Parts: sequence; C-alpha cells; structure tokens
Amino acid sequence: MIVTAEAEAKVSKLFSFERIILLKVFFYWGNLLDRCKRDGKTKEGLKKIKPIPNRISWFRIIFSIPLAITLYAIFISAYTDQIDIWLFTLLIFIWIYIYGFLTYGDRIDGLIARDYDAKTILGALLDPGADKTSFVSAAVPIGLILGLILNDQQYIVLASKFWLLMIAEMSLVLLALLGGVINRFVKKSIKLGANIFGKLKYPVEIIGFVLVFLLIVASFVTDNDYSQLIYKTAYYSLSLAIVLAFLSIFVHIKLLFTSEQ
Repeated sequence: MIVTAEAEAKVSKLFSFERIILLKVFFYWGNLLDRCKRDGKTKEGLKKIKPIPNRISWFRIIFSIPLAITLYAIFISAYTDQIDIWLFTLLIFIWIYIYGFLTYGDRIDGLIARDYDAKTILGALLDPGADKTSFVSAAVPIGLILGLILNDQQYIVLASKFWLLMIAEMSLVLLALLGGVINRFVKKSIKLGANIFGKLKYPVEIIGFVLVFLLIVASFVTDNDYSQLIYKTAYYSLSLAIVLAFLSIFVHIKLLFTSEQ
C-alpha cells in the first residue's frame, strides 16, 4: 500500500505561522511530521505510523500531572520569596514552552491520524481526554494560587469560574469514556469526539486561562496591582467557556440516549 501524492500533501497543508514559527520552535513535532511523510510511502512505514497519535495523547496525559505540580511549586516559591524575580521569569518561560509543546501535540496527532488513516476508537477517547487533562494541569495550580493574590470577593468570583469549568471538563471526559464503553459492550453507535460547542469552548477558555495566568505572573513581577480590564476580560471569557461547556455536555448526554443500536 502506497500513500498517494494527494494524501501525502495533506500533511504539508499547515498554516504559514505553523511552518515558519511553531514547527521551528517545537522542532520535535516538525521532525515527527517529516518522518511520517517518509514512512508513509510504504506499507511497513504506515504500520509504524498507526500508533503514533495515541502515543502522543498518552504522553500529554501522563505529563500533565508533573506539569501541574511544577507550576504550583514555581508560584509558591515566588510568593514566599524563595526565588528572585529573574529565576521566576526564567522558570515561567520554560514552563510555558513545555506546556505549549504538549498543547501543540494535539494539532500534530490530529494531522497524523487524519492523513495516514490512523484514527481509532481509543484515539477518539484519548484526544479529548488529553485536552482536558492539559487544561486542568494549568487550571488547578492557577486556581489554588488565585487566593493568595486576590481579595476575598474577587477570589470567590474568579476561582468559582475556574472550578466550575474544571468540573465541566471532567464531566466531558467521563461522558466520553461512557460513550466508549457503550460503543464497545452495548454495540450502540455513538459518535465520539468534540461537538461544535466543545470546539468553540476550547479557544475561549484558553483566552481566559492566559489572561488569568498573566494576572498572576504580573502580580509577582511588578509592584502594580492587577489590571481591572484583564480581570474583567478573564471573568467574561471563563463565563462564556462555562456556558459552552455545559452546552457540550448536553449534546453528549443527548447522544447517549438517542443514538441507535
């Protein structure tokens, strides 16, 4: 079996900023795509490619836990003045690079799965699961540290958005797992994966997360109080993400009860 020129070209159809910036910054992913293009020309090479998307998802899930612990340790060390501002800034940049590397892995495993026919039922479960754990790995330490830099009322308002969003995210993971179990053992056809609300939610919650992340970093780096504009924008971004998350949950639940056997 040989991959056609059309199928091979799909992998190269990336956004310009991906080719120029992201695949250079996260060079491992660029090398992996190049290797897949070479291996995808032969039947034996395609066999090597098949498990790669799921391996990337597992890699992202497993590393989410130490990533969360590391971020919390960095914040606490800065809050208790155990590290100076320069070391704090360096560690934050390193953490952001690793987090960005893992997050961009979602894009890479999707490309490989689609272009080399490496989609699996397990992959349909792992991919959104990796997205959720990746988000939670950053949201948990941020939610915990917010109480140290915000006053009581602001903390309750913003942190409640974080925790509610995380509950929604974990509910989506459980629903995806339940759908997989039903597909496997009940033989009921349920379409797994993200729906339109889930796809809209992801960039919105990332914007909210980035704003809150900047809010925390700025509180350690500068002597100025956090910007009310950033605080309010983060609040509205997280609120919209919560609405989209629960709409996504509703769609998943509806699929569980309406899909035909």
